[in-house]
Amino acid sequence: MEIIPSIDIERGICVKRIRGEPGSGIKIGDPKQVALRWYSEGASRLHIVDLDGAFIGKPVNFEVIASIVNMVKIPVQVGGGLRTLDDFLRYVEIGVDKVIVGTVAYEKPEMVDKLVNTLGGGRIIVALDASKGMLRIHGWRMKTGTNIIHYAKRLDCIGLAGFLYTNVDLEGTLSGIDTYMIKTLVENLNTPIIYAGGVSTLEDIKKLKELGVSAIILGRALYDGLISFREAQKLCV
Repeated sequence: MEIIPSIDIERGICVKRIRGEPGSGIKIGDPKQVALRWYSEGASRLHIVDLDGAFIGKPVNFEVIASIVNMVKIPVQVGGGLRTLDDFLRYVEIGVDKVIVGTVAYEKPEMVDKLVNTLGGGRIIVALDASKGMLRIHGWRMKTGTNIIHYAKRLDCIGLAGFLYTNVDLEGTLSGIDTYMIKTLVENLNTPIIYAGGVSTLEDIKKLKELGVSAIILGRALYDGLISFREAQKLCV
């Protein structure tokens, strides 16, 4: 299991929102300095989200993200506002290891097939952003009425790098993890499950490891000092 620090970028600044609401949460600072911090602490991968891009539907913080990719010598995965093949290719060309497909995977399923054929499934993560088990898209603002298990099963046989499950009701709240849905996803899917949302203690991390997730994305718990990155990493061995 892997612990992955998250760097969410809004207007060029690293922030952590609560439930994805603009203006909520905390401002952390220069995302490049934040990336260097996690790199120096031994992170094996970084998770970067272009929040502005997710909101308007196209990459906004590309230059900042490109700088981070150039600075750190570890894999970086990126999501937020990627909608066209050119958007994905542009990130891969600057050295991004994996791209996260969210809204476009739901609205244009053929794009996932195109990405798998072009980049290889091992570079594609499909986002399962959900509230009460139902998929959300367009930066979590739009309800689809689609059950994420049924949705994910349609994509489970194409060799994806993973499904990134985020409980949007818990994200940034530090209120604990969604054990039922995680267990259901792990038991029903062959694709690795990456989890984000509500993690606040080392016990949460132990439980997620027991449940069988392949990676945990940590944000506010790290930035608020509730979890030590190095202590969290020790639990992954």
